[in-house]
Amino acid sequence: MTTVTTDPTSAPDLSEYADQQQSPLCRLPRELRDQIYEYYSYDEEGLEYDYAYKTLKYASGKELDLPRTCKMVANEMKGIHLQVNTITFTPCCLEREEDSFRGLRSLSARFEHLLHLVQWTKLLMLHYAVECVTDDMIAQVVEACPGMSGVFWAIIYSLRDRPHPRIWGMLWTERLPRDEFTASFCEAVQLCLNLISSDPRFDDLVSQVFVPLDPHPDRYHRRYSPHFVEGSLQQILAWQPDPWLIPTVEELSRMEQLLTPQSQEGEDWTRQHFHIKLCFSATAICAATLRRLPTNVRKHVRSIILRENCRAVSYPDAHAEGLIPFCKENLRLRILSMAGLTTNLAPSFWEAYGPGEDTYVWNLGAKYLYIRILVDWLTRTADLHRRGMPNESFTATLDVRSQEAFRLWRYVERAAAVAQHLVERLGPQHELISKFIDSHGKRSYVLMQKFAKTWRLPLHLSTVFNDVMNGRSMIRLDLPTDELLKPFTPTEPFSQWTSDDFVSCYYVYENQNFPGDEELYLRTFLGDSSDLIS
Repeated sequence: MTTVTTDPTSAPDLSEYADQQQSPLCRLPRELRDQIYEYYSYDEEGLEYDYAYKTLKYASGKELDLPRTCKMVANEMKGIHLQVNTITFTPCCLEREEDSFRGLRSLSARFEHLLHLVQWTKLLMLHYAVECVTDDMIAQVVEACPGMSGVFWAIIYSLRDRPHPRIWGMLWTERLPRDEFTASFCEAVQLCLNLISSDPRFDDLVSQVFVPLDPHPDRYHRRYSPHFVEGSLQQILAWQPDPWLIPTVEELSRMEQLLTPQSQEGEDWTRQHFHIKLCFSATAICAATLRRLPTNVRKHVRSIILRENCRAVSYPDAHAEGLIPFCKENLRLRILSMAGLTTNLAPSFWEAYGPGEDTYVWNLGAKYLYIRILVDWLTRTADLHRRGMPNESFTATLDVRSQEAFRLWRYVERAAAVAQHLVERLGPQHELISKFIDSHGKRSYVLMQKFAKTWRLPLHLSTVFNDVMNGRSMIRLDLPTDELLKPFTPTEPFSQWTSDDFVSCYYVYENQNFPGDEELYLRTFLGDSSDLIS
């Protein structure tokens, strides 16, 4: 298979070849030669990127011998293969001995592990320093992160209700699936910490994250052990890598040196990262590849496909933002990102997986778990143009062709419609929503359980759905052949719904089994370890 290097410095030595003006090809006008070069370099299957060797290669094994015939042809054909072929990127996990660290077998696993520890530590900092947070600061966070409006208010109210010595109720977040820590959520927490860091009390309050805590005397909770050594506060606060970053060993090692011995050894809840083949996303690999290319080479690229066929590390809902500079630089570049509700937008099932446990990971959990993941991906992708993405440069297709995936799409679309109704009826204020719950008496607890996520959805989510359904968005739906693209409308007006109607609208304990080749999906992440799953 012919390899087309992405590093011009390693191009083949053509000094042995002489100019061949006597060749019929070389005597043709340059315009005709360019057409010949394009026809010769084009392949229907295009180019694919090999992450392991950092090279592009023809997917079909096409041979390119013409550039080696003479220096003139080689110079004239530079970049032609990038102009006429589509380059396909896929997620990848490269497990190498030199990249391993205390049981974590790849850079991607180490990156994911560190992100989880850092983000949870920052959330705990916010808990300890919540008395420094003013309502004006919350308003600033919500303005900067509109997708987190209802969620962030709810978090602050919850933290304010818990006295500092009783943080055991907070510790459940340490076991939360990483999907609850979306890119927007982490940005909101970081911004809030930045705002309160100037408070004179801040350093003393957040330093409590480095103090171990014994289990709660009245409830079952394990002992809390800090993840980072004392004195590492500023390094933790300053560590804000771009989600689409592919870090180096040196970059990760600098943060890993700050881990406590307990975190380096890995407790039970972190050991799932030791067994999973965690991947960098196709988008992250694409961004890293384009960044590595010289500008004069990068400008030739015209068409890219990102096949996001599995769940990736580091908040993949935000990875497309890393492509904005390259699309602004090259306005002729067209990128197609292929996403799916059962692939890169599925919940991270491995968070529940532990060696030796009887865990049925083929069951991806209750349907409502999909809401937070899909909503953040939808809102951030729809917002790419506001962040600077040229309108024609980027398109994302969402695969909902299976009946299970299509039902999930309708499920979240319905959640957006209900959320909009609740806001129009009650307003986004936390107090009014609480009063609405309490007004339903014995049904209030059920409503809270079933709608806690729904009425905290972004206020503009219905607009995002309408834009997608009406073709006004960068997002396109790949629908089942027998389905029509039409917006959700309730059979009866929301104003006539009873509490039972709201409760029955979402059955949160209804599970969504993986709608595909479950064994193949598991082996994508578990490899030979997939036979450990019951």
